[in-house]
Amino acid sequence: MQLTFSIDGKPAVLNRSWFTGRLSLEVDGKTITIQNPWNPLNWFGLQLTRSWMINAVGHRIFIEKTRPLLFAGLRPQTCRVKVDGEFVAEQTGY
Repeated sequence: MQLTFSIDGKPAVLNRSWFTGRLSLEVDGKTITIQNPWNPLNWFGLQLTRSWMINAVGHRIFIEKTRPLLFAGLRPQTCRVKVDGEFVAEQTGY
């Protein structure tokens, strides 16, 4: 899944790999890894919604990922992005 939005006119891209579950944010030419597939804590969890708060380019970026209850790796997941508390993008996919 690739979710594209802008922060103060600068392009930002939220990437999620359907195969590994890696979640990263590319802003202003820099890549920030949010969810690393090599961390075992990312593979086991009962919560359906995970959220992260990131400070980048002078803004607070809130990312929220929601997964389905059953067979989450085989079904689409939803990512939402807020910048400084304002909703900017949402996408559902693999």
